[in-house]
This record gives sequence, C-alpha cells and structure tokens, in this order.
Amino acid sequence: MASFPVNPQSQSWVSRRFRAHQEQTIHPKPVQPVMTSVEVGSLCSQNELQAIERLAEDLRSAKKNLTHWMEQFTSDPNGLDRGLANALLKLREALGKQKWQLERPRRYRMQIVVSGAQYLDEVTVHQVECFNRINEYCSLVIRQAVTLENSCAEYLSNMEASRTKARSDTTNQPMPNIGMVSIFLNPSPDGKLPDVEKRVRAAREMQTKMNKIERMVKEAEVTMNLGRKLFNELVDKCATHLLQSDI
Repeated sequence: MASFPVNPQSQSWVSRRFRAHQEQTIHPKPVQPVMTSVEVGSLCSQNELQAIERLAEDLRSAKKNLTHWMEQFTSDPNGLDRGLANALLKLREALGKQKWQLERPRRYRMQIVVSGAQYLDEVTVHQVECFNRINEYCSLVIRQAVTLENSCAEYLSNMEASRTKARSDTTNQPMPNIGMVSIFLNPSPDGKLPDVEKRVRAAREMQTKMNKIERMVKEAEVTMNLGRKLFNELVDKCATHLLQSDI
C-alpha cells in the first residue's frame, strides 16, 4: 500500500506525538505459531504425590486405631456398647479411692495417671489404657489431618506455579485456570504440529492427580472434624461423669 506524506502544519489538531511521524506505515501482524502441549509430568514431582498418599494412608491407620480403642472402652463385658458416659462412670467406680489425676499435656489430648497402678485389677488397667489411647489417637489424627491438608494445598499451589512459569516462558499472556483445556494453550516455537494424543493423555493424567488430591483434602477435613468432635465430647463427659464426686 502506498504511503503519503503528512503535512504537520495542516494537522495542528493532531497531537505532537503523531505529528512527529511523517509517514503512515502499516505493519503486518506476526504469524502465530502452532500450539504445543505443556509437559505436565515435569511440573510436579511424582515423589511429592506419593508422599501425600503415604500421609493419607497414615491418617486412615490412625483413624482405624482410634475406632478400635473407642470400641474397647465403651464395650461392656458382654460386648455391648454402653456409651461413652457410662464407660466413664464405670471407670470412676473402678478407680475407687485409688490416687489418680486427669492431665492434659496437649490441646487435644488428656491422660489418666494412677499412683500405685500395680494394685489395680486387669479390667481397670485395661480401661485406663483405652482412655489414654483414645486421647493419644485423637491428638494424632488431628495433627495428621492438618499435615495432610497443608501438603495437599502446597502440592496444588506448586502445580499452579509450575504451570504459570511454563506458560510465561513462552508467552506474555496471563495463564488461565488449571484445567483440561489450558494444557493446549502454549505456542510451539519450532512450528511443529503437536502430538495431540500425548497432550490429551497428559491432560487426563493431570486431572486424575488433581481429583485424587481434592479427595484427600476432603478426607483430611472430615477426619479432623471427627477427631475434634470426639475430643470435645470426651472433655464434656469427663467433667460430668469422670470427675464428679457424688458417686
């Protein structure tokens, strides 16, 4: 297209910036390269995911042990569930005039300390152990749930940061939200056609990992709330049934 000179004197209403240009030039738009995939497998270490899965397995094991000791404590000699309140009353009666005290070494943990425990019968010793174990695993599942929840949040944050960096290395455009579509949005500098099948497989693997992490976050939240609820119930029931003096 032809260029025509611009007369600055006849363009007094035009800003000085534009009057400085003596010719109007049309610049062609750059050609956009074809698209390629993000190497999702390299963004977040597989070892990180395996470590989180081990944390989740440890949490399930601790929760299982908590359930076991709770059942042991609340079961009567016939194996029937007598409830937490009645179990604490029976323990108070069994301790009798033995010197003992209820301690709270942690925020979510109590324990019964008995002086002269060697004089207690086996049933009472077992009940004291059950009570202490319940508190031990209450504290443990809460700590492990918090650790798992934080690890999952860090993993997702690292995944998003890695994807943002991978995209900023090739484009200056802001990165979209993590998802199945965003894996296709990085331009290929060499102009080669992308391996669509590989990209689809990588996107599915990424989404599978994210779904797994989200399930573990939910599991951690549910277990943490369970542990806190049980411990708060223990505190309330101990105040009204274990520590009462009118037995």
